[in-house]
Amino acid sequence: MNQSNTLHSFQADENRWAEQVAGRLRLIQATYADEPGETRQAYLTEELRSQLGEVSMGKRQTYLDALNERFPSWQRAAEGAPAAPREPESVDELLQAMVRIAPRMTAEERQKCRDTMVELGLVEAPDAGSAEGYTALRKHLILAPGEAIVATRLEKLIIQQMEFLVKLDQLVWTTWKTLAPKSTVKRDTALGDMRNLVRRYLKGDNEVPDLLVAQQIERTRQLVAIMMGSISQVGRAFTKRYLTRYSPDAVRDLVKMEGGGSVLTGTETKCWRKYAALTEEITEASIQADMQEIIVKYTEDVIRGTPKTQA
Repeated sequence: MNQSNTLHSFQADENRWAEQVAGRLRLIQATYADEPGETRQAYLTEELRSQLGEVSMGKRQTYLDALNERFPSWQRAAEGAPAAPREPESVDELLQAMVRIAPRMTAEERQKCRDTMVELGLVEAPDAGSAEGYTALRKHLILAPGEAIVATRLEKLIIQQMEFLVKLDQLVWTTWKTLAPKSTVKRDTALGDMRNLVRRYLKGDNEVPDLLVAQQIERTRQLVAIMMGSISQVGRAFTKRYLTRYSPDAVRDLVKMEGGGSVLTGTETKCWRKYAALTEEITEASIQADMQEIIVKYTEDVIRGTPKTQA
C-alpha cells in the first residue's frame, strides 16, 4: 500500500502491532485507574518502551504513527509515551474493562475493588457479624485465608440446609410422638417450630439467643441419632423376648410349673398344647407393639443417661 495515497495508511505489520499495543495500554490504564496520574504515566511509558524495543529504529516512527491513530487525543511525552489514554466514558465500557482484567486480579486487588465499591455506595458493606461468621466457616471447612467464599452459593446452600433441618425436625418429633405419646421426652415448642425459631433468631430477637438455637438443634440431632441407633437393638431385644417366652425350654418350664394333666397325656403333648396356646397371642399388632416398646425404652435410656438394658 502506497503511503502517498492517504496520510493514515499503514502496512499490515504496523496495524497489527498498533492494535496489540493499544489494547495493552488500555488495560494498564483501566487496571491502575485509581493510581495517581504520574504512576499510570510511568507504567504506560515502561510498556511502550518495552514494545518499541522489538521495532527497528528506522520503523519506530511509522509504528508510533499507526498507534497514534488509535489514540487521536493523547499528548506525547518526551520519550514518545502517551500522557494518558482515554478513560472509559460509560458504565458499559467500565464493566467491559473490569471483565477483561478480573481473571488476572490478585486477592488483594479484589478486596480493594470491593472496598472501593462500598465507599462509592455501589454495594452494601457487610455487617460486622458476617466477617466473624465467615472466619468460623472457613475454619470448619479448612479453607485457606486466600480462598474466597462465593456469597450466592452460600445463600443457596443455607436455603437447602434450612429446608432439610426444618423437615427433619418435624419428621423425627412427629414420629417420636406417635411411638411414645406419654413419654416425658418432648420437644420444646414454647418458641414455635424450627422455622419460626430460626426466623426469630436471624431477625435478632433477644428471646432467641445463640445457646437456645444450638440446644434445640442438638436435641433434634440427638433424637435422630439415637432412634437410628435403636435399629440395631430391635432384633436382638425382640429375639430375647421371644426365646424367653416361646423357646422349648421356656414352654417346658411353664408346663412343669402349672402341673395338672393326666397319666394318659405325655409331657411332650402337654408342651405342644401349651406352645400352640401361647403362639395365639403372636399377631402383627403385638410384634409391632413389642418393637416400638424396645425403641422407646432404648431412646429414653440414652437421652436420660441411664444404663441400657436388654428389653
